[in-house]
Amino acid sequence: IESRTKVPLLSWYQRLRGSPGQDPLWGLVRVETRLVPDAAPRDVARHADAVSACILAERAPTGHPDPRWDTMVYGIRDCEAFLKVIA
Repeated sequence: IESRTKVPLLSWYQRLRGSPGQDPLWGLVRVETRLVPDAAPRDVARHADAVSACILAERAPTGHPDPRWDTMVYGIRDCEAFLKVIA
């Protein structure tokens, strides 16, 4: 097996839903995206903000009855459903 080239990642956690009375990890997702080498810190922050905004925009329809609905972004749920059909 050939090893893949390691790409530097930018990673953060984002809360998709409020968690009053829930487990502290409820509604929390980890986001990863490629880090552009030699990017200015301001550009990195802008990129992270843009990605986070896109994720929040996609969270409105929930993936009920999936038990992971609190951390499920609608587009990911649709992708999983499609992959199950063709697998």
